[in-house]
Formats: sequence, C-alpha cells, structure tokens
Amino acid sequence: MVCAGSRLVCMVYEKYVMGLGWHIQLFPQCKAKLPESGAHHDPAEASVIMLSSLSLWLQVKNNTKGMLL
Repeated sequence: MVCAGSRLVCMVYEKYVMGLGWHIQLFPQCKAKLPESGAHHDPAEASVIMLSSLSLWLQVKNNTKGMLL
C-alpha cells in the first residue's frame, strides 16, 4: 500500500517534472519554476533538481529524528 504523500510526490514528478519540465524544489523551501518558453525541455536536469531536494529533506529528517522541528 502506497501512502497518499508518496503518491502525490510521484504524481507531481511524473506530470510536472518529467512531462512539462518544471524545476521543482521541495526543500528547504518549496519552489516551482516553469521552463522558459521555447527553451529545450531537459527532463534529466529537472529530475535532478527535484530528487536532490527530496534527498536533502530525507537527510535532515533522519538527522533530527526524535527532535522537535
């Protein structure tokens, strides 16, 4: 069973990052940047931005386990 939060991240990733080429950052500050009109859509670059911010969030969450944020 997939939890709702992880499914939502997958849906955003598939539609906006891979499909539309948005640059989405989830941590430390949520941001979304549309690709410039006429610019080449590079799904690899957009994927790296989102997945690295997700990885950073998980690292911080793991390091602060048990602490109140």
